[in-house]
Formats: sequence, C-alpha cells, structure tokens
Amino acid sequence: EMQAFYAAEGSSAFPEGLPEALLRRGRFYAGCHTDKCWYRVLVHQVQEPLMASVYFVDYGDYSMMRPSELQPLWRRFRELPVQAVPASLDRVAPVQSDWSPVDCLNFRNLVQERQFVARIVAKLPDDRTGVQGAHRLVVRLVDTSTDRDVQLDELLVQRNIARIVQS
Repeated sequence: EMQAFYAAEGSSAFPEGLPEALLRRGRFYAGCHTDKCWYRVLVHQVQEPLMASVYFVDYGDYSMMRPSELQPLWRRFRELPVQAVPASLDRVAPVQSDWSPVDCLNFRNLVQERQFVARIVAKLPDDRTGVQGAHRLVVRLVDTSTDRDVQLDELLVQRNIARIVQS
C-alpha cells in the first residue's frame, strides 16, 4: 500500500523532495531508497552538506539520504509499530577488544540461511535507534536442525570467535 501511495502521480506533498527546512532529527519520513522503493525511516542525524543518516525502522538498517529522497510520512503509515527489533547474543563478547571483520565474516557463515530457536533472556530499553519506547532483546540461539542441539554461543567460543562473559 505504501509503495502504491508514494509512487502515484500527485501523491507527494513535495514533488521535488522534502524542503531542507523541514528535515528534523528524530522525525519519521517516507524514504525512497536506491532500489526505488519507499520505506519508513527515522532521521537519526542531519549532516552537512544536507544529508540525513536514516534508520529503516522496519528493517534495522542505516543509510544516508538527501532531502530530495524524503517525503512526509502520512499518518496511516505511522500507525503500524516499527518492525525491526534489535537483538544481541547473551553471554558473548569479542576475544579482542572489538569484533574483527574476520570474526563478523565467520559469524555470518555460521548463521546465514539457517534457522535458530531464540530464547529471550532479557528485554532492555534501547536508545540507539532513536525510536521512542524501543527495546533490544538479549537472546540465546540454538540450532535444533540436528539430533543434538547446538548452542551458538558455545560454538562461537569453540571456534575462537567469542569468549563467554557473565550476563
């Protein structure tokens, strides 16, 4: 519905894009991404020259957008709660001070295209996205696809990708 609405001729409040004076941090907009689809975005930060760091509230990604790629988000598209739910793994931390690119690649190779059972350990307030009232889940992931359940945190430790920390 949102795609059809914003793509329709004459539906844009500002056919040339959002006037720069209306671009505000912490506000929701409809953003036309590089794939030419419209998404609900929250302006995370306004940067110079006028570019906005935006958070895709239904996908959890960040990107940069110009005011010309933004439109006001009509009320009917604001009623649906945000769909992206940030999460982190319980009990794990990087072996070094931060996750290396190799660690991230190894993690992706372990989890990509696989299904896990998530056990929610905690629900914490999340102020990183800028979405009011947002929460971050702390989870433990279990691969149940084989006869023996595999705890992802333990597998990460075995592969020297992570270390166990107290939660």
